[in-house]
Amino acid sequence: MFRDIGFKLPDIHSILYIRRQDEYYESIYNERVKNHGLTKRIMETAAPLDYSFILGIWSEFIGVNNVKCLQYSSGGGSIIGSFCDAIGYQITGNEKKLGLDVNLKMYPLELEIIRNLNKCRIPMNSRNELNEYVRNVVGLVLTESEKGNMSLLSEAEQKEVLARYSMINDYISNKYFSGNAIFSDKHTKTSSVISEERVIEIMSQIITHLWQERSTLIKAGE
Repeated sequence: MFRDIGFKLPDIHSILYIRRQDEYYESIYNERVKNHGLTKRIMETAAPLDYSFILGIWSEFIGVNNVKCLQYSSGGGSIIGSFCDAIGYQITGNEKKLGLDVNLKMYPLELEIIRNLNKCRIPMNSRNELNEYVRNVVGLVLTESEKGNMSLLSEAEQKEVLARYSMINDYISNKYFSGNAIFSDKHTKTSSVISEERVIEIMSQIITHLWQERSTLIKAGE
């Protein structure tokens, strides 16, 4: 199919976005935990972070000169807005109102609570409700230091993730960015240190509250 596109439409162009691997790693983990598909800690999981593979596929089928590779940053606004700018499309006022952030970010402590709750068998129709409940409970007890732009990865883990892909990123830089650095080496987030005691404390509050609600419902039904 891709070869047919390349032969029949030689002027077709492809715009591909890449993101600094440690940031994208956290984003994927964030989504998988919220969807109740993970009980592992982040460094125990894997993610597709070798961008040269997909770039190579498109370059082979439509030509490297027809592939435009753009860098996405979590602090750079909506990727939809960036894409529209790249193709010269002016977003209207109504379109700006669209909810474009589909992967709502959660604080590291919230994710850690949900990760532990994922060990239970949570009914599909209760998952969004549970996520919202955890956000409400944790939001009340978060300290100022637990808020802000916090990373699930320690600084050493951030460096480890980036080091794994340094050669690949250099290759992409030379082929698609005229040798310019793709990503900044600066760590944009403060590492989050979540103690087991803190997690147990919050989960105890959640379990106590749920038990109280259950008792209230039982009494109401008597």
